Amino acid sequence: MAGSSKPDPQGAEAAKPPKGSRKKALGKDAATTEGGGKPLKILLVDHVKTMRSILKSTLRQLGPVEFLEAGDGVEALALISQRRGFDLGIIDWDLRGMDGSSLVEKIRQTDHKTPLIMCTTEADKPHILKALKAGVNNYLVKPFPSELLIEKVQATLKKVKEAHSEVPSSPAAPAPFAVPTPSIV
Repeated sequence: MAGSSKPDPQGAEAAKPPKGSRKKALGKDAATTEGGGKPLKILLVDHVKTMRSILKSTLRQLGPVEFLEAGDGVEALALISQRRGFDLGIIDWDLRGMDGSSLVEKIRQTDHKTPLIMCTTEADKPHILKALKAGVNNYLVKPFPSELLIEKVQATLKKVKEAHSEVPSSPAAPAPFAVPTPSIV
């Protein structure tokens, strides 16, 4: 069936934007990676399958996307090690076995570059500060309107891309890692 998405046995799903999507309103490069033609790979980690479905439905408005889904932190780490890379992570705080903050810390041990957004019901200042300290680039409190999710994703991707394009590199030495200053956009 044209335009439908098929689940991948590895936990990934390729998706095309639905007819009448707002991609034009969001900008022509809204969801493509730097190569321009590749879909944006998004890791979704939430213990509630319905929430992952809501996130996927909303994120399809960005344009071509591919989803990696996990219901807990251990499953997410296994997906990451199998797939070797994603362009954006959206992580819930309340996960079985390991909370979202611990998952972010584990991801940041080997990946300092990929933007991560904490998407959770935890709205108090200590949780927000802990998530920022762990390495998230943005924080979104549930429930939220779909437009806010799109805005946060776009702002986070833009800010991280700008921060990484400012890091000088030389062939003789690896570029120093520059963590973009976390901010709640």
